[in-house]
Amino acid sequence: MFDPRGYDVERWNSMVPYDEWERHMTPDQLRHVQARYAAQVVLTDKWLGHLLDKMDEHGLWESTVLIFTTDHGTYNGDRGRIGKLQTHHFASCSRLPLVIAHPDGPQGERREQLAQLVDIYPTVLSVLGIPCPEGIHGVDLVPAVMSPDAPTRSYAITGMYGRSVSLTDGRWMLHQAPVASNKPLYWYSHHAAKFIEYELGPVEEGRRAVVTASWPESTWLTCLSEDPGETVNRAAIYPDKLAVMRGALREKLAELGAPPEQAVRLGL
Repeated sequence: MFDPRGYDVERWNSMVPYDEWERHMTPDQLRHVQARYAAQVVLTDKWLGHLLDKMDEHGLWESTVLIFTTDHGTYNGDRGRIGKLQTHHFASCSRLPLVIAHPDGPQGERREQLAQLVDIYPTVLSVLGIPCPEGIHGVDLVPAVMSPDAPTRSYAITGMYGRSVSLTDGRWMLHQAPVASNKPLYWYSHHAAKFIEYELGPVEEGRRAVVTASWPESTWLTCLSEDPGETVNRAAIYPDKLAVMRGALREKLAELGAPPEQAVRLGL
C-alpha cells in the first residue's frame, strides 16, 4: 500500500523492511514512499467524509455515537526509520487520533484526559446500557466526552512482547528498556507464536522460556509538553522524575496482573 514496488494481495508483505531507511532506499525513493503515504491519508480522509455526509443525509447524528480511531502509527523517515515497531513506542507510533461524537455531548471540543484503545469496549457497552464485566482494563469514556474534568486514568501504558514498555501521565513519557540479557522472558500459551521469530523452549509449569536477542535501545524519558516529538532523552537529566515514572510503571504492571518476572526483565 505504501511501497513503491507494490504488494501481493494473496500473500501480503510490506516488502520494504521495517528498518533504518538508508539501508534499503535512496532519499528519492523515501520521498516517493512518503508521497504514497500522504496519498493514502488523503484517500482515507475523502471516504471518511463520504461516511459523515451520509450521516448528515440520513439524520443519524441524533441516534448514533461515532467513534473514530486507528491502530498504531508508522515511521516514514522520522527517527531515520521506515515502517512500524523496531524501537521504543515514540509518539509518532503510539499517540493515536480519537474522535467521539455523542448525540448528547458537546461539539468541537478537545479533551486532555488520557485514553487507550482498551477504553473503546467499556465505552460502547455504556452507550448501549450494558454493564461492564468485572476485571476489564478499560474505562468508560462517556463521562470524559461530556466533561473536560471527568477522570479517566492516571497513566496510559503500551509495549510489545519481549521489548520495551512505555508509560505516560500525559506530560512525561517513559520508555523502559529491558536489562541487557532481556531475561527472564516466557511465552504463556500452548500455541506457538505465529508472528514472532523467537525460539521457544519446552513447556514448564504452563510456560515456555524464550530465547530472544537483547534490546539495543536505552531507557528514554521525555517531557512531552516541552518536546512533543521526543527528540531529546531526558533520563539522565531528570533522575528523580525517572525514578517516579519507573515506580509508577512497576505499580501499573502489578495492577494489570503482568507476570512478576516482567519487572525483573525491565530492571524495575
